[in-house]
Amino acid sequence: MKTTCNVGTTDKIVRVVIGVISLWLAYAYSPWWLLLSIIMLVTAGMGWCPINKMLGINTCHIKTKHTKNDHVKEGGAQKTVTDTTSH
Repeated sequence: MKTTCNVGTTDKIVRVVIGVISLWLAYAYSPWWLLLSIIMLVTAGMGWCPINKMLGINTCHIKTKHTKNDHVKEGGAQKTVTDTTSH
């Protein structure tokens, strides 16, 4: 299964902060907080969240399309790959 980025930079930072706070809560109060911490840290590390996918949320600002002959990034310049072999 191929996953694409749906967690942007700001979203990742928020997830890491929530993950670290949840780690502290798991240590101080209840191990159930560990589950939230693991989810937040893993989704931040992967850059992909299944809940965002189900809800159609995408906070990743750079979307990359790959085709056979070109590489396009939204918001950026298009770079076309050409065949340099002589005929």
